[in-house]
Amino acid sequence: VGEPVGDLKVEPMDDLGDIVRSRGITIGIIATPGHAAQDVADALVAAGVESILNFAPVVLSVPRSVEVRKVDGNALAPSHPVHAVLVAAGFVDGYRGVVARRR
Repeated sequence: VGEPVGDLKVEPMDDLGDIVRSRGITIGIIATPGHAAQDVADALVAAGVESILNFAPVVLSVPRSVEVRKVDGNALAPSHPVHAVLVAAGFVDGYRGVVARRR
């Protein structure tokens, strides 16, 4: 946290709300292990994100006002750049997803 990764600075989660508001962010991406994804989704929703792209191997529970798209890394073509990232992170180990459970 606080250190650059390439051209990006890793920001603390405690600053998420301020970052979302100040930068006008409306879409969040979740690429965490399954056990952490719901907490991240809750934080994104609380921060004001309107849409979530979910790479985690779980179904998220979000308010009806938040759109979630589940991405199955196994369904991506091996030549797709995201596929390589998901393989390296261990996210394409046989899961199949649905879009979301609405609260």
